[in-house]
Amino acid sequence: MSALLRLTLVFVTLAILGLAVLGWLARLHWFFDLFNHFRPQLLLASFGWAVAMLIARKWRLGGMTALALALNAAAVLPGSLAKPAAARPATRVLKVATINVLIRNQQFGRFTAYLRETQPDVVFLQEASLPWKPTLAALKDLYPYQDHYEKPGGFFGLAVLSRFPIQESGLITLPPAPGNRALRATIEWQDTSIPFLNLHMPHPRSKYGVWLYQSMQQGVLDWLGKQRSSGLRPMVIGDMNCTPWSILQEDFLKASALVETSRSHWWSATRHRGLPDQLLIDQLFHDAAWTCTHRAVGPAVGSDHRPVIFELSLR
Repeated sequence: MSALLRLTLVFVTLAILGLAVLGWLARLHWFFDLFNHFRPQLLLASFGWAVAMLIARKWRLGGMTALALALNAAAVLPGSLAKPAAARPATRVLKVATINVLIRNQQFGRFTAYLRETQPDVVFLQEASLPWKPTLAALKDLYPYQDHYEKPGGFFGLAVLSRFPIQESGLITLPPAPGNRALRATIEWQDTSIPFLNLHMPHPRSKYGVWLYQSMQQGVLDWLGKQRSSGLRPMVIGDMNCTPWSILQEDFLKASALVETSRSHWWSATRHRGLPDQLLIDQLFHDAAWTCTHRAVGPAVGSDHRPVIFELSLR
């Protein structure tokens, strides 16, 4: 074996091990948490490289890669092994969808065809800019209850489409800036009022971005507290720009006591699906009174995000 090939094998092994370790240091610095978003890719890469090193009888390099595999598996697999709960007999299921339609997307027909085929009960949209208004209006036969709000300039609008009455809806401001908006909507379903908060969170990929993200999370926690004090069972849905393996999401779920619905689908990405940088960031968090019985990622509808449908029953 040439010295260059030997050096390459060592470098790749150390890189895989280093990336596996860095995510576990996320409590020390925000930058390290970025590696946690790619835990599924790191898990598969470490598995493949460990097998390759063992086949090549590179025992030391194989052992180092096995350590990386264990570190990635410890982050990904524990929550991934849980199976979705089954709905109770005779329990009616609520189907909720989230779709970041992408501000530049003009493939309105694919979006419409998907909703008419799957017919979720409630649909939450992000980046529903002004050109989407006619398309949403054309769906009123399926979704007679609709609210569509544009942010300043008509960009990154938020919308809700529902087959059931919308008791109230509107934009709320999340700290720290007035431009940080979320769409609240209370749906009347089976004589039950269900408060939703539709989010399009910022990218936590800088020190400022992480601070902004955490500030907005605090605003969401305040909203959740108000809903629960009224005896309601809230849900949070949307483009979180954060994966289940990030400490940002881990800390939020602990503080909110909400249940996440995506960790057991660790390779079921929702953005850039099928690409090396695919991410699982379109999510739903629900109150413990709900049970998520099914989750499905839909086909491409012209956006860099895929639609996601969640089926939920009330305990």
